[in-house]
Amino acid sequence: MSSSLTENKFLSNFGFPSFSQKHFVLGITGASGAIYAIRVIERVLTQGHYLHCVASSTAEKVIAHELGLTDKNLFCLPNVFQTEIYRRIFIECRNQSDKTFSSKEFLTEIQNRWKKQTTFYPCDDFFAAIASGSFATDGMAIVPCSTGTLAAIANGMSQNLIHRAAEVHLKERRKLILVARETPLSLIQISNMESIAKTGGIILPASPSFYHQPQSLAELIDTVVDRILAQLGIPRSDAPVWKPNEEIS
Repeated sequence: MSSSLTENKFLSNFGFPSFSQKHFVLGITGASGAIYAIRVIERVLTQGHYLHCVASSTAEKVIAHELGLTDKNLFCLPNVFQTEIYRRIFIECRNQSDKTFSSKEFLTEIQNRWKKQTTFYPCDDFFAAIASGSFATDGMAIVPCSTGTLAAIANGMSQNLIHRAAEVHLKERRKLILVARETPLSLIQISNMESIAKTGGIILPASPSFYHQPQSLAELIDTVVDRILAQLGIPRSDAPVWKPNEEIS
């Protein structure tokens, strides 16, 4: 059996559709909501796409704090998928819905995919490929996006690689999604969002939806992640959608 057929079979076993490989940039900043970034990583890699990741030093600390990762070095980020918090939110949920699901097999696959489908850049590496407009990508998402990062991008202040990569996506007219995670918002923050929206960026607040009556924390988190992936052009075919005057599945 060819490697592509084997991969498609594995993806279908976990309910993921297969796509032609795309290249995405993922920025992770120090706002609360690290689980959104981890879920995006899982979903993008398992669909077979390539990730160019960069995280701020504060993001490393937040991931370690919120997800119980003792090793703060994000080159070991796949270890997050083995933490008690991640397993409780997602792995146990899957085990309940699919008795044939093997968490050990899944974790091994994610770690292998991280090695083969990810390039991780230091946040101060302005020589990275994603710092240049000549390096083509299929879009960028900053998940979660702190208001400090929002301000830097809105005002053209490329102080680190996340800012610079975002600036590149705006100037090259490529998809840029900022998953803001802050409430309430000041007028300054709202103005910065307006500036980014006017230049073609997309402000996608981490606001979970409830219309499909989520039954678990995993489902609630995925209401945001599904929106992110849809904006990147790799939607989940069975993502719940609003059906007015009809029964919601």
